[in-house]
Amino acid sequence: MTAITKFSMRFPKSKIPYWAERYCSNQGDDSAEVLAGDHARAAGFYTRDDFLLVCEWKSRGRPRRHYQRNSDEDVRRQSAIALTSGDESTRIWSLDTLRGVGLRTATALLHLASEPCRAAAAGNSYPIIDVRALWSLRCEYRETFKLWWSYVLACRALAVECRVSMRDLDRALWEYSFETQRGVKCTKLTS
Repeated sequence: MTAITKFSMRFPKSKIPYWAERYCSNQGDDSAEVLAGDHARAAGFYTRDDFLLVCEWKSRGRPRRHYQRNSDEDVRRQSAIALTSGDESTRIWSLDTLRGVGLRTATALLHLASEPCRAAAAGNSYPIIDVRALWSLRCEYRETFKLWWSYVLACRALAVECRVSMRDLDRALWEYSFETQRGVKCTKLTS
């Protein structure tokens, strides 16, 4: 699979650590969510409690009533498929089958459980797809596998090139958009 979308950063690559630090200062501590991902990676699946924690964090509670309807068994089965499959499409869409989980939340679950989301060698990590992060790369959000896979490949290359962790890259892209676009609503394209 090859990238099909071109991405172009709106800020200098050298500023990734700066924007990642601002994220940590402004958005608060995400260590509980990172720890939930560590648990999932070690176990090979998400527990329902860790799944709910990550869903709540990513979605800010918007579809809470939906993702709370997933059983322990559903979460375990679908997340085990996502974390062990060799097929990228299966990885992402197996999580999408869970109630309340769309592409953006599925990418958060993969991101936090990927190895190593916090290490500078981001060759097997997954970024979180988000309208804010995509805006920072001059790209509009479309809920497609092709865009997601292009984004994964671009972020992996960028993290390696800049010697930053995928987690710090994700934080920087999100925070830059958040601070730069204050009062501007990010929207999803429908086509």
